[in-house]
Amino acid sequence: AAQDDSTDEYPISPSTLTSSADSNLLINPSFEGDYKPWTPPFPHPDCPSGLCQTANMADGWTPWWIKRRPETDVNPEYKPAELEHKDPDRVRDGEFAQQYFSFYTTHEAGMYQQVPVQNGNNYCFSIWGHSWSANDDDDAYSGPEDGWLDQKVGIDPTGGTDPQSANIIWGPPRLQYDEYGYFSIMADAAADNLTVFTYSRPLYPTKHNDVYWDDAKLVAIAGELKITPSEGLTFISNINYPKVMTQTLTINIPNDSCITWDAEVKGTETFTPTIVSHQGSRGDQVLVEVDSSGLPPGSINAFIKITTNISIDGSPRDVPITLSVFEHQVNIPLLKND
Repeated sequence: AAQDDSTDEYPISPSTLTSSADSNLLINPSFEGDYKPWTPPFPHPDCPSGLCQTANMADGWTPWWIKRRPETDVNPEYKPAELEHKDPDRVRDGEFAQQYFSFYTTHEAGMYQQVPVQNGNNYCFSIWGHSWSANDDDDAYSGPEDGWLDQKVGIDPTGGTDPQSANIIWGPPRLQYDEYGYFSIMADAAADNLTVFTYSRPLYPTKHNDVYWDDAKLVAIAGELKITPSEGLTFISNINYPKVMTQTLTINIPNDSCITWDAEVKGTETFTPTIVSHQGSRGDQVLVEVDSSGLPPGSINAFIKITTNISIDGSPRDVPITLSVFEHQVNIPLLKND
């Protein structure tokens, strides 16, 4: 728990961690292996034996909690969620997920991992999470009286481990009940380490305020926007045989974690293509539709502007869309998706 003069919490010292050899820099991102009681590096009032027997953690991850509301806040109990629990699923990847909960109480808590990084590079932290918040045991689903349990994720680009630090860049909180949802946040590293955080906070002390996290990833964002076909799209029609034609653009971006893209049509007074998909992520496609009805002979150009949500090479990019209308009969090649 973090140190705050207004509460009874204490600082958690950073762990010495090394990154894995693959693109995911986190240790134990799937929360597998043996779970062990957390050993605070200092005397802790919630762990009188020197071990936090109620904070059983997956290797590589450190718990944190803050008792900001002394009348209801407690240190939650941390333990593994197991694959055998179904309806709903409590594990998304592997055999275990990290679970913690407060019983008829509230908490402000989560976990963190400090990771060596390259100062100045941009990083994306993503993780899947959900919660169960209910006042009864009729089933394992939330409500109807839930605790309004928010979840979010954050990055401290300076590598600090205080969950109350103003340096942390937090994503927006949301309710994510009963099924895993995707959480992500990006930040530029401001030191040789950065720290990723999860966070949860129920508003009301319901019987079950349980939180689950699984399948985490920290990756450096590098690369460029690539679009296939790289030269854009060309449509061919005959003035005597107008028709509606479709082709697709495939959008490739460096990784599938935090980068997304938006598509915008930049048409003309006489020629404006229609697109079905206006946004997506890595490998998604934009279906482009053109209608040659009523258009005179000649070639007309428009563009589809593709812009990523963060600055990478090649973004934004205007992809040319060309429609060629012929006045006389010509051999028109068969187009893909035509």
